[in-house]
Amino acid sequence: MSKIAKFKGKTPTPMEVGLTVPKSFNKELFEAGFQHGLVSNRLDKIEQFKASFREGFRAAKLYLRAYYKDNNISVIPMKARMKFKVKD
Repeated sequence: MSKIAKFKGKTPTPMEVGLTVPKSFNKELFEAGFQHGLVSNRLDKIEQFKASFREGFRAAKLYLRAYYKDNNISVIPMKARMKFKVKD
């Protein structure tokens, strides 16, 4: 039977995972994108759409996919948000 869990503990850096940042990317933006990708599913700020940030975000999502598969985690809980509007 598979486990249901979230990513817990200290979030790793790309270097701890074994990723190397290509020279064409900004290292700080790549790492920021990686950290953001581990805790969020959304890119909603304009500075998050730079190529270095997006590649770090994508790398985090690929890392999480492999992490979940290696740890036999098949169901990932959804974080759902709801907005309600008051009708006059």
